Amino acid sequence: MAAAPQRPEKDLAALSRIRGAAIVAMVGAAASAAISVVLSTGGYLRFAPTTTTTLPTFTSMFLFIFLGVELAAFAALVASFELYREGFVELRDVDTRFSSSPTFALLAMIGFVILAVGLLVLLLALYNIVSCAGHTLPIPLGCLQLGTLLGGVALAGIGGIVALIGVIGTLVAIWRLGERYAESLFKVGAILLIIPFLNIVGQILIFVAARGATSRIQQHPGPGFAPSFLAPPPPMR
Repeated sequence: MAAAPQRPEKDLAALSRIRGAAIVAMVGAAASAAISVVLSTGGYLRFAPTTTTTLPTFTSMFLFIFLGVELAAFAALVASFELYREGFVELRDVDTRFSSSPTFALLAMIGFVILAVGLLVLLLALYNIVSCAGHTLPIPLGCLQLGTLLGGVALAGIGGIVALIGVIGTLVAIWRLGERYAESLFKVGAILLIIPFLNIVGQILIFVAARGATSRIQQHPGPGFAPSFLAPPPPMR
């Protein structure tokens, strides 16, 4: 069977969403890192027990600021995976290697939400325990909320597993972007996304790679566009 004609408009649409995903992820990660550094170095989030018989105290106002910024960063993370998903949807019509990639990105988003709900349940349970105990140790048995704590742990665990599967599948898809467009920066960026504190660098590399691929497609428009950017085959002897 003859190969289907190339559709560069699909690649341009996909790369546009990939660039957007990288930008949104960078902004969210930068905000999260900045608020963590500012508040922790300033001592606002530091737990400081006054005696050995009291529970730690903290500045609740700055804790809520921290949680608010982290919530915004979480929303940015989910939005970035949605943009990745949309980009993979465009590509799966022209490249079967991306047929399951949108599903993995969707799994990552679902896992993130379940994980966030589980962590929120845990935080609320811990807050209620501290409020009930009145900052005294040992914590009275009547203040313990074992059911809520276990429910939060279960949700966080399930969400973490689902998110991990989705993230791995998404990273594989980003790696395949490097193969499709012959852009090694996609592959390097996918690897750096795994490493804590280097994920921002990884997103920058993905953005640069997507912009470079877009530029090359725009320079060679039309159905004759070769998506893999491979060198032409050697002449027959």
